[in-house]
Amino acid sequence: MKKILLYVIFLSICLMSACGPVTTNKFQFNLKTNEFTHGHSNLRFPEQIGKFVRGRINQYDPDGKDISVTYNIHHPQSAVIATIYIHPAPMLSSTAPPQDVAQRAHVTIFEQYVASVKKETLHAHPDAELLKQGQKTLQIRKAIITGVCVKYRLKTLAGQAIDTFLEMYVFQFGPWIIKYSITYPQENQDLANQEITPFIDQFQMKR
Repeated sequence: MKKILLYVIFLSICLMSACGPVTTNKFQFNLKTNEFTHGHSNLRFPEQIGKFVRGRINQYDPDGKDISVTYNIHHPQSAVIATIYIHPAPMLSSTAPPQDVAQRAHVTIFEQYVASVKKETLHAHPDAELLKQGQKTLQIRKAIITGVCVKYRLKTLAGQAIDTFLEMYVFQFGPWIIKYSITYPQENQDLANQEITPFIDQFQMKR
């Protein structure tokens, strides 16, 4: 019975996140490859990455700078649900400080942003248990950037007592924040462990 309930909950989430992409003039769509490119950042979103299949694309602001793209792994019992968020990074004031001061300030601003993400997570999931926090590297073109990864255990999902894991990866690439939010039930932990790292490592940018 619990597995059936788990399947229904994750299936409903998948259906909400996979209603088909929303096309705006801020995205370019390649008919040959079925690939979307975010016009502002030039970041690419192929139809499929490993076992993850692209779902809905959401735009949160009129300019199309704040977006998200969902990817799902459909599974007979449940699913692995990933959302990639792209939006402008918090910036320094218009007064340009010395370079070394600016670099330290950028690090501080990013750390403050990560802290705000964790605070929002705990607000949305008061029962969340922090399991680990560390660093994760991401290569885009020739640039290797270091971000933060955190993993939580959630005791409830959609009001039901279901053990669920939430992994978040946060990076800053130039003027852009790239944030991954990946949710999966305990039953799919092995599948998620196999697929999450290749999914993140295959992040692409239009050449």
